[in-house]
Amino acid sequence: MTSPEINRDLTELSIQLNSVINNDNSVKGPTLKRNIFRLLELATKGYDLSSLLKDIIMVAAKCEWVDRKLIYYILSLQATSNPEIFLLLINSLRKDCTHTIGTIRAQSLKILCTFPSTLDPDSYKSYLTDALKTALADSNPYVRKTAVTLLQTIRRKYSISLVEFNPILGKLVADPNQEVSAGAVALLCGVVGIDSSLSSRDFFKLLKKIEHIDSWNRCQYLRLMNNFSISTENEFLKIMTRLEHNLHHSHQGVVFGTMEFLINQAKRFPSILPDTLNVLKKPLLNALALGDQELMFLSLTHLRAIVTAYPTLAYTLRYRDFYCRDQDSSFLKQEKINMLADIVAEESALEILEELYLYAVNASTTVAHSSILAISQISVKIPKMSTLCLRKIHEICTLRKELIPFIFTVISSQIHWLMALWKQYTVY
Repeated sequence: MTSPEINRDLTELSIQLNSVINNDNSVKGPTLKRNIFRLLELATKGYDLSSLLKDIIMVAAKCEWVDRKLIYYILSLQATSNPEIFLLLINSLRKDCTHTIGTIRAQSLKILCTFPSTLDPDSYKSYLTDALKTALADSNPYVRKTAVTLLQTIRRKYSISLVEFNPILGKLVADPNQEVSAGAVALLCGVVGIDSSLSSRDFFKLLKKIEHIDSWNRCQYLRLMNNFSISTENEFLKIMTRLEHNLHHSHQGVVFGTMEFLINQAKRFPSILPDTLNVLKKPLLNALALGDQELMFLSLTHLRAIVTAYPTLAYTLRYRDFYCRDQDSSFLKQEKINMLADIVAEESALEILEELYLYAVNASTTVAHSSILAISQISVKIPKMSTLCLRKIHEICTLRKELIPFIFTVISSQIHWLMALWKQYTVY
């Protein structure tokens, strides 16, 4: 397109825009849209619209919001090469952030935070923080929700410290809008460190509200509640009673988040920690029965940690719950076998040994290795079963000769007691 043609277009657009400006009412219609699309076409192609910028900004103030957003986009394209234009755009957006309509306030804030800035980041940061603080205290929940979301998005981009937002976010934790409240909690979780603490008042606000929010928001609340330190055993027991319904929740994130909170708090009270862990067995066993392989593995690792810390709890578990199934993955079978070795007792040793023998004979090599190790652990843990364990290992060698090197490795690591058993077995 030649220069005379561009100049003619710009002149015509100037006349059209001035007619809009001189109109006392807000404007809309096909003529205005044609002008906006023509401006958008020229801006996209990189033509200089500086002679029309003031008219464009004045027209934006009289347009409906849909047209205004297009005009703001046109201005942003021009602003990449001219910081002064960007300042005009910023001022227009800041004015719209105080509009009487909440949707326009929220959308203006979104544009302000998402358009690429041509200003110095430190200078632009002040515009953003002022606008966000105002929006976070807005009476409209949609504006508050937008501000919380944008604060999460831009805090790293512009290195905005959330410390100055903490008082506002602390109030928003108790916001009646669930999304606003959960967003504030998520931001505070990123700020509150391990050594920081949640006040008693804020904690009990969360505890009261957690019963009435959805699953994902509960997970956010539980993360923040971990920063509270329960002071007495009696207080802990009351809180555990209030949270016990979370242990039977259909959302496993809520279940495991609640368990994490209870374990972290119970560590301060050694006398009641075993009882707490005993309460956690049921949700872990329920998760083990759901059929999801990764969830089952996670449940098993938690159960093993509990049994390792308090071996007496092993006697309250049903060992048949940890038998392997054909559809179990290899890593899950190995974890179940390890669990069987951990909870074996004299009354269950014979049945568990027969089960492990079948795994060693029929399963994959990795599962067989785990089974052989578990059999050797049973022989150490329950001396009465030593001879029978050694006999089973001998039978495994006969049936699966490829396992002999591994079996000898296991034997060599426990050579002192196995030599005595071997003499007893050969005499027998």
